[in-house]
Amino acid sequence: MKTNLLLIDDEEGIRKVLGLTLKDAGYEVSIAIDGEHGLELFKQENPAIVLTDIKMPGLDGIEVLRRIKSISPDTEVIVITGHGEIELAIKSLQLEASDFITKPIHEEALFIALKRAEEKLAWKRLVKRYNEDLKTRIQEATSELKKSYAFQDKLLQSSMDGIIGTDHAGKIILFNPSAQNLTGYPLEEIQDPTLFLKQVVPEWSAFVARALQGLCPAETPCLVTQGQLFSKSGETIPIQLSGTLLFEKDRLVGTVCCLQDLRELERLQKELLRAERLAATGQTVAGLAHAIKNILGGLKGGRFMVNKGFELNEMKYLKDGWDMVERNIEKISGLTKDLLEFCRDREPEREMIDPNRLVQEVYELFQVRAQQLGVTLSVDLDEKIGAISLDPRGIHEVLSNLVGNALDACTLGEAARPNPEVTIRSSLLPEARILLEVRDNGLGMDKEIRKKLFTIFFSTKGSRGTGLGLLLSQKIVQEHGGEIKVHSEPLKGSTFQVVLPVRTGSQAKGDPVQ
Repeated sequence: MKTNLLLIDDEEGIRKVLGLTLKDAGYEVSIAIDGEHGLELFKQENPAIVLTDIKMPGLDGIEVLRRIKSISPDTEVIVITGHGEIELAIKSLQLEASDFITKPIHEEALFIALKRAEEKLAWKRLVKRYNEDLKTRIQEATSELKKSYAFQDKLLQSSMDGIIGTDHAGKIILFNPSAQNLTGYPLEEIQDPTLFLKQVVPEWSAFVARALQGLCPAETPCLVTQGQLFSKSGETIPIQLSGTLLFEKDRLVGTVCCLQDLRELERLQKELLRAERLAATGQTVAGLAHAIKNILGGLKGGRFMVNKGFELNEMKYLKDGWDMVERNIEKISGLTKDLLEFCRDREPEREMIDPNRLVQEVYELFQVRAQQLGVTLSVDLDEKIGAISLDPRGIHEVLSNLVGNALDACTLGEAARPNPEVTIRSSLLPEARILLEVRDNGLGMDKEIRKKLFTIFFSTKGSRGTGLGLLLSQKIVQEHGGEIKVHSEPLKGSTFQVVLPVRTGSQAKGDPVQ
């Protein structure tokens, strides 16, 4: 019997190609042009598998996934992502998407994801059938029970995921080979099941302990979470844990949990990030061709002026020509440096330093230029911050990029801004975070420009910019576990906010900075 599959994508070309490919592979395919249409078809046809694009007008793939799961939790949803959307892809997995594949779509990756989805559907059907039939099977004849349990045991023993089952008292009655390989413990070595679970799988142990105390009602019998497994060898293994409490007439009769090793998934995610960064670099290089052409034009112009100076023995030609050469050498040097920094995968070289010191250094670096441009440059420092762990060279680079951009925003354009001002501010935030902010009253940006700021190649400065400065700054901030935000309105100026965690390696969380 053919598997029903719903394809949702707003790009006609992708719909046609994928539709034909999936039909040729034996699927019964329905096609929707956007999220709203896709939800209507889903309610009508109830397909087993949904393949949806993550970026669509109207309802995006994340919202489609959320609504489908609310209607039918057992439906397997595979999302299609583009380059630079790894965070959305990970979010989709957290919302119980079956898998994700990236554009351009390769048939091998597509069919691997579909195979996994069908395996999950088969497993869910088996578990559902097992739970529905559990009460009646207990009353069946002994021979029938043996056949059923033998079949189920074969499935459980051959599972690639580790499976641990206990009876109502917490005694381990199922510990399949994958669980033994993952934990490093053979079943015969486990003398105290409660202590074993507490030491090896603490999240599941705590959940089971509450169940044994009668604190987990039958209405909420499941636990699905990501955690850590502590193996016999001392290795800490990231896992996806899916556990179920088994009830009979509101009485706990046992528990079962599945442990999926996430090490390979994490490795693939890192490879995906690296591949996306390389792809982004390639596209950026292509976009920089125009900038490099302009620089070469400037060098040729400078060479012409120098040659003319020698020919006419005219010092002014020589000086002007050499100035042109030096300016363009600086441009190509800066361009090369930014490009190499953007491509390089590195960990921040941290040291304990007061961020206010970096702010002061950047202020002093740009003070003369600001005066020459007629811009008032000032600082507002929070003295309560003190020394924290960060990469001083990287954060100095970020602040320099933001201040340089702010000065340009106050002076570029057809109409000069009255009383141009740029302020660099630092402050201590709740939840162990700090804020470094650069604010200007320059030209500002509309919504469309703000959307493009951190794309692969975009600059508001025309031939004067390469679009790498903000990308590089974002990369440095993310390497610190922080985030960079922008608030801007046309003719009212812009504010760039860098939020950094105080603790090394922690993530900046909490409410948005106002």
